[in-house]
Amino acid sequence: KHLPWTRLVRSRADIESGLRQFGSIYLKPRHAFAGKGIFRVSLQGNGWSFRYRQKGTNREVRGTSRLELWQLLDHQMAGRSYIVQQAISLARYKGRAFDVRLLAQKNGSGQWQMSGMGIRVAGKGSITTHVPNGGYIATAEEVLPVVFGADAESVRDNASRLAMLIAPKVELGYKGLFGEMSMDIGLDIQGHPWFFEANAKPMRFDERRIRRAGLKTLVAYTRYLAGRADGGR
Repeated sequence: KHLPWTRLVRSRADIESGLRQFGSIYLKPRHAFAGKGIFRVSLQGNGWSFRYRQKGTNREVRGTSRLELWQLLDHQMAGRSYIVQQAISLARYKGRAFDVRLLAQKNGSGQWQMSGMGIRVAGKGSITTHVPNGGYIATAEEVLPVVFGADAESVRDNASRLAMLIAPKVELGYKGLFGEMSMDIGLDIQGHPWFFEANAKPMRFDERRIRRAGLKTLVAYTRYLAGRADGGR
């Protein structure tokens, strides 16, 4: 319902399966950040399109031979570990795709809470919304009402609720103690939220208000942990 079809790429069959089911997929390296090494592959008529970013430039290769596609993928993936993920048709703001970046943290009571929400809008011709790839930062207050009108508040609340459901499940799955994580959540044209990824070592948010709120919450959680270690005295 909220998770796009995702598989670890073990063979070409995994990529073929995604293309056959959805027509358009993303290939994402498992050990990378800031949108590096991401590709989008789409079937178009009797051919295919391969889009990526290289040396600061958005590029696209088209062809009809599936063998040529595999050769291109083998070269670009270069033996690295990848996942294949269903491409979601994201809602657009001023003609460009965008997604939501949220900061989830534990508070002074040791409970997960939402500390901030920002919007990342894709750069012109980019397959991702990452700022280093040409994207730019916007606020939920300016974007969501334009895109979703009267439903903007509901769309925002649904994205926040999804993040609050996911955070403890990610922590439980890794069997560790997490204090914060950032999440990337996409919104389709109906406003339905899709969980893309979480990062337990989030990069710094550029929005000052989110940084301030995040620091305040992090200090409160640190004091909570110190109090537990001290026996609650």
